[in-house]
Amino acid sequence: IETVFPSKFVVHIAERQEIYAVKGLEEKYYICDEQMRILRIEEDYQNNSSSPMLLSQFEKPVLKEYVAGDYLTEIRQPNIYEYLYENNRKLGEQKSLIESITLTSEYDNLLKKEQTVTSLKFYSGQTFNIVNDSYAMKYKVKLMLDVFSQLYDLEGKQVIIGKDENGQNIYSKPLDMEYLNTCTIIITNYYNYRDEFVDIGAKDCYFKFVLDENYL
Repeated sequence: IETVFPSKFVVHIAERQEIYAVKGLEEKYYICDEQMRILRIEEDYQNNSSSPMLLSQFEKPVLKEYVAGDYLTEIRQPNIYEYLYENNRKLGEQKSLIESITLTSEYDNLLKKEQTVTSLKFYSGQTFNIVNDSYAMKYKVKLMLDVFSQLYDLEGKQVIIGKDENGQNIYSKPLDMEYLNTCTIIITNYYNYRDEFVDIGAKDCYFKFVLDENYL
């Protein structure tokens, strides 16, 4: 509500959007907005490119009963929607791109701590795991979209998988279309491990493929 001098006020109304669908007890699906407020409860949810994005949390599934209007507190609030929006992907485009979202975590042996991860399964088959998703997400999401848009340019090309004893790059076998259609790609940020594990910079993020033995 905005007050206008001397004696008026203006009411601004914004409709909540159905962004996420979270599976609850008894095959119920909670349809939530960006802030994880439940807008409605669906018993016959169909996951497709126009429906709310399917969201789950690996470590802690939903175990409570909720009603419309409640905030779904058992799921940590995802931040992928806002950063996709900042990268010019409106809600309709997000729904047509992302089949499901899984919130998880992984232990970093060098940092000696858990890192939160947002895992995105695309309808096109690829999975993008954004590591340390509470930091520099704007740049990580941009990198993810850039990689996805140029992914098929890598068909027949090799990627660096390490260095030999002489410091020369070791390359994978050429990537084929079957792999590119189903690959998993990690998006994360650099750390200066020699300086108390300080982040190098928010914009300094990179991606890497998860390769199986066929490509090593």
